[in-house]
This record gives sequence, structure tokens and C-alpha cells, in this order.
Amino acid sequence: MSVHWRSFLRPFRQTPPLLADFVQAAPAAVAAAERSPSDIVLHLQQAPADDRHDLLAGFLREQVRRILGLPSVDQVDAYTALSEMGMDSLMAVELKNALDEATGENLPATIAFEYPTIDAIASYLLKDVLPLASEASEDVSMPEVAASAESAAEELDFPDLDELSEEELEALLMEKLDDLDESEES
Repeated sequence: MSVHWRSFLRPFRQTPPLLADFVQAAPAAVAAAERSPSDIVLHLQQAPADDRHDLLAGFLREQVRRILGLPSVDQVDAYTALSEMGMDSLMAVELKNALDEATGENLPATIAFEYPTIDAIASYLLKDVLPLASEASEDVSMPEVAASAESAAEELDFPDLDELSEEELEALLMEKLDDLDESEES
């Protein structure tokens, strides 16, 4: 049987002794290449934060189209449950393996059941799996955000909230809510 042993053994923490003879030690360059980010991860890293979800959802739609054997990606809806589109458990494992390869991570075998739509999988991957920094954190550091918030509060003549009593805080909050209501009505 033709087996790519490195791919087959990737989910194992250690190579089982019975299978150790089937795997040759990979040169450092090959091992580094296998761990390098895939095309989709590179595209996501380079994309603006607002576009990442749609980009990843498009990639997932193509993977699901391929696995389901559909002629067009237009037949794959990002908000329809994968099981409703015809994905069975074996196809879910195939999707998981494709995502493992694309992300370089070992994802849960139940990913297609825990996150039943393409939209849910994309959100999960972006939030919990892929190490993508948001643009806001890249452009502005937290001390800069705090300093700008302090200067804005000073410009608007906000009182120091720590020094106010509960009654004063409640009155200030009610005043601000009234201002908001008035501005919405105008």
C-alpha cells in the first residue's frame, strides 16, 4: 500500500515503535519546509483583518466543494450545516485532514460537528487556531490607546470616575444616557 508515512504519523506525539522503521529522519530543510505556513495562512497574514473571515470562508467553501464532489463552489453555502449539504463522517475526517494540512495544526477530529457550518469553522480557526495578529494591535500599542483615551477624557472635561460616589456616578450615567436619547431622536 502506498502511504506517505510522515503525513500518516503527524498526529502522533511520538512515532509508535512498530512504525518507526517506515519513517526516515527528515533533513532539517525538509522538516522546516513541512512546518512552514501554507498558502492560505500566508494570504490570511497579509490580508487586512476585515477581509480574513471572507478569505478563509472562500477557502473552506472550495475544500467542501471538492470533498462533496460538487461541480461549483456556488453550490456551497457558508451558513448551511455541512451535514445538510451531504457531508458524512468520513468526509468530515477528510475535511479535518485538509484543514490540518492547510493550517499546520492538529485540529479536533470533531471540528465539522462542533462547528457545523463553514462560517462557524472560519470563525473558530481565526479566533482560536491561527496566530494572526489584528491590525489594531499591530498599529497601536495598548499604552498608546490608554494615553489617547485619557487625553480625550481630559479634552471633554470628564471627572475622575474613581473619585465619584455611587450617587454621582449614577447621576452622570443617567445624564449621558439622556444625551444619547436626545441625539437619537434628533
